[in-house]
Amino acid sequence: ARSAAPEPFDLVLMDVMMPEVDGLEATRHLKADPRYTAVPVVGITGNCDAEGTRACVEAGMSGVLGKPIDTAAMFQMLQRLLEATSESASPNSVDLAELTWVGLNQVNQRM
Repeated sequence: ARSAAPEPFDLVLMDVMMPEVDGLEATRHLKADPRYTAVPVVGITGNCDAEGTRACVEAGMSGVLGKPIDTAAMFQMLQRLLEATSESASPNSVDLAELTWVGLNQVNQRM
């Protein structure tokens, strides 16, 4: 028996510098799948210069955040991207207030 379809998601936070498959390549693969072409991908990188940002955008990312992460800027970007896609959001979409609370706790644990 096949497993159920994966749960839909509203946004991806993508580390650009991952081992084996970097975030640029992972984003290209994600965006090549018709199910995920409209899902915003936000790159997180320590290389936020013009060339690094251009590479992220060319790979299909909707935005780029530099490390260390400015949480206020991150939440502003997430809100902007989620609001832009909310018209096509599924009924199971995450509420932004819930996402912010969970995200802030996870970000604080990692820093």
